[in-house]
Amino acid sequence: MKTNNRDLEFYMNLNYKIILSPLSDVDGGGWFAEHPELPGCQSDGETPEEAIANLMEARSAWLSFAIERGKEIPLPKEYQVEEYSGKFTLRLPKSLHRKLSEVAKKEEVSLNQLVLSLISYALGCRTRIEHMEHHIGIIAIHAQEQESEGISEEVLQGLISSIDEQWSRANKSSNSFTR
Repeated sequence: MKTNNRDLEFYMNLNYKIILSPLSDVDGGGWFAEHPELPGCQSDGETPEEAIANLMEARSAWLSFAIERGKEIPLPKEYQVEEYSGKFTLRLPKSLHRKLSEVAKKEEVSLNQLVLSLISYALGCRTRIEHMEHHIGIIAIHAQEQESEGISEEVLQGLISSIDEQWSRANKSSNSFTR
């Protein structure tokens, strides 16, 4: 049996995830709260606030019980260090393997370096696209707000120019990554 050298106060001060959900009338109504990282640590209440307050009491009891018995207490996910080896196995069609190998040979890099650079590039592109989608959403909201007042052509062109400029900067940085 593993003993725990941390005290109740230590665990009570950690930010365990809380899942809060409404209970149906069949289940008595109110709210259900739980800490998914502490199996069985749950409570309920008439309001979300009451459910969370009751959950804090349940958490104290859950932790006290575990500490008294020397049980392993999981840390919240945000405190857990996930370790990655930097390696993974990838299965792909032979035709794609051949094409990647040909490109790597032409670029005078290893297959591993080529695949790593392509993955990095794709993730960078994805991030830029998400960033642009965010800006387009903001512009759409702004345009809807201005619709009743009639958005001027000048303001709309300014917003579009801003997006074009950001897109150009993003493309310049991505083009420096490729040959």
